[in-house]
Amino acid sequence: MKKGLLYLIMCVFAMTAANAQIATVSILGEGVGGWPGDPGNPGPDDVHQMTSTDGGTTWTISGLVVTGPGIKFRANNSWNDATGSPAGGNWGAPAAGVQFPTGIAVNAGSSSDIKVGVVAGIYDVTLDVVTGAYSFNTVAGVSVVKLSGTALASTVTMATADSNIYTYEGTFTAGTVQFDIDGVLNGGNYPTGNATPGSTITVPAGDWVVSIDLGTGDYTFTAPPFKTISITGNANIAWGTDTPLTTTDGINYSITDVAFKAGGFIFRENNSWSVKYAADIKDTEFFATTSGNLSTAGQDFLVTAAQAGTYDITVNRQTLAYTITLKSLGLNKLDAKSFSVYPNPSQGAWNITSKNNNIKSVQVYDINGRVVRNTATTTVDGTTLAKGIYFAKVTTENASATVKLIKN
Repeated sequence: MKKGLLYLIMCVFAMTAANAQIATVSILGEGVGGWPGDPGNPGPDDVHQMTSTDGGTTWTISGLVVTGPGIKFRANNSWNDATGSPAGGNWGAPAAGVQFPTGIAVNAGSSSDIKVGVVAGIYDVTLDVVTGAYSFNTVAGVSVVKLSGTALASTVTMATADSNIYTYEGTFTAGTVQFDIDGVLNGGNYPTGNATPGSTITVPAGDWVVSIDLGTGDYTFTAPPFKTISITGNANIAWGTDTPLTTTDGINYSITDVAFKAGGFIFRENNSWSVKYAADIKDTEFFATTSGNLSTAGQDFLVTAAQAGTYDITVNRQTLAYTITLKSLGLNKLDAKSFSVYPNPSQGAWNITSKNNNIKSVQVYDINGRVVRNTATTTVDGTTLAKGIYFAKVTTENASATVKLIKN
């Protein structure tokens, strides 16, 4: 009896001590805006914070808008385990895509990349950090809207932030689709119309953004904006700093005279870690092969000191085929101390000067990789450019560099 009581006291003490280390619990991932550093979750604290009213055991959040799979829970806005500084922890499902809408989450410290497999919707979410039990409860009164038909590989659930406007972006084959609104199939004309029960919509092949207003029944199919594909890594500028490729059709992307030094790099979409592409072969062999297919599960591309130079690169976003063509070895990168950009941020123009190099040209790209300025002068006129972030590729007689420009 005494041993049993002592064991119970020890368990309660252990749980209390563990809970005391958890000051916050949040939900993050591509299904709710992004991972740390992504545009939808810029930090330093995660956007979707849960609350506790029982001393840190049970955590809840209401009305969470989920756009798709890829979600984890984590403590103290940190990937550290309970022994780290700050202490942390993160919870995911035992296997991807299982145990939804309820299950027992695994706290895998800082090592796990397992994600809870959720479907789009609006949920009240609960997590018990002691038992790992979690639940995603659909908010009452919110319609479930799906798209189904021969134009889609499988039925998809549309996302909503206000239970009125529902959206979905994806790839369609030529065929038919219908809106499944709480079990009632609706269709109509393409690319716009008013949802009519029993009808179908004939759509052409392509990437489409689909939106429907449940209040009016009006819907649209529109082409999505071009996605950005960029290079990031310390072989170019730095990890987290992007050099965009250019495109005219949202499929074929390219960049010329990109300078690489010793280091690593990957490709990523929309300046976000949610979608990234790397080498499909062993990274140390990459530059021995100038073409292949990118992989979302590949390794970083590695550039050795002997391979430093300038390259031309092409990427097909649909097939992920890429080519890399060496232009010249040993092209120097401009030393950051040898040139300056001012003012930066700027409301109008940027002045670019170099101490030791004669600047030959300056190309300015927007975040979608489109060339917006191309000049042989050292003053870049940005008065007509929209506010935002741009990238200037500065080329001298024997060197090049890319610098971020900010228009405010």
